[in-house]
Amino acid sequence: MRKTPTDIENNVINLLQNNYSCRKIAEKLNLSKSTVNDIKKRRNVACNNNKGGRPRLLSDGDARQIERLLHNKDTKTPKNAAKSIGKDVSSWTVRRALNRIGLVASVKKKKPALSDRNVKRRLHFCKTHKNWTVDDWKRVIWSDETKVNRYQSDGKRILLAYGSASKSTM
Repeated sequence: MRKTPTDIENNVINLLQNNYSCRKIAEKLNLSKSTVNDIKKRRNVACNNNKGGRPRLLSDGDARQIERLLHNKDTKTPKNAAKSIGKDVSSWTVRRALNRIGLVASVKKKKPALSDRNVKRRLHFCKTHKNWTVDDWKRVIWSDETKVNRYQSDGKRILLAYGSASKSTM
């Protein structure tokens, strides 16, 4: 096996670093592909060649823009947020893009609406009725104010938060 001249090796390395493929380099310098690959292995040249695959429809910047729209409540659904930035993609594409930047969707935890005022009012009620007997409580008419949906539920409330879904309790 004949040794390849150093000027040709330098040309091969230069073209590899400029992201030419081994096939293009072989055609351009009139070498075999195996020679170009041997030089690449011998000199440990790292290439930044495109690995192939379909390019992403939503970049990380698009995902952050969608996140801002959802956070500011300019749009309600991820699909509408994508349309508002001019991208026609599926809702799953938007979800994957948001997951890629660290956002995870989870069902919002239900918590009672206890403001400081409600806490004070409840405490006041407890203190004033602390000494009531069972007969006093029997005279109270208990009524529940419950919202009942006749046909369908209002749906689940979804929360977008950074990190894992189990930690999101807003």
